[in-house]
Amino acid sequence: MRAKQIRVVEDPATALRVISETMGDWHAYYARAAVEAGVAKGLAAVSESGVLGGLIYYTVEGVSGRVLVVYYIASSPSARRQGVAKILLSEALKRERPDAVLATISRGNRASVAFFRSQGFEVLPYRLVEEKYGVEVLRKVSRLACGYEDEYAAVRPPVKGWRVIDGVPDQLVDDLFEEICYKPWRRRRYR
Repeated sequence: MRAKQIRVVEDPATALRVISETMGDWHAYYARAAVEAGVAKGLAAVSESGVLGGLIYYTVEGVSGRVLVVYYIASSPSARRQGVAKILLSEALKRERPDAVLATISRGNRASVAFFRSQGFEVLPYRLVEEKYGVEVLRKVSRLACGYEDEYAAVRPPVKGWRVIDGVPDQLVDDLFEEICYKPWRRRRYR
């Protein structure tokens, strides 16, 4: 059997479809809001057999460097455990060349915790982020990734990545949170 040839293409609509199909409409709503606001980009992994996965991400510039925020990443059910998420993440890293990468992970999502650890991320529960790096770093992490319902933060490279995140200006963090987290929440809540 021939190995699948996987291509990664910039295709936010397809990436959003994967997020919707694998994670549900609630998550797809926020991912779509970030794309429509012009903040986020979308990559899709495809092969001759179809769509294999999607990644929604964005970057922010801080005084210590550029942070790539993995907003949503998902593999189609038929493509799980085939390296699709790794390929998507690698492509985003190649395109953006960040100094640090941040993702937040929902409670109980053991597969994501294992994936990010396998990619060299330090994965910590929020309480340990605060303990090790301070409440201000935790605030930036949760606001940069709209991770207020998440339980874990994943950062690469360990140690340096947390400093790069801490170097993102407060006003930029707050503006981003307002645009892609709070405004979409408000629109959905009060429609």
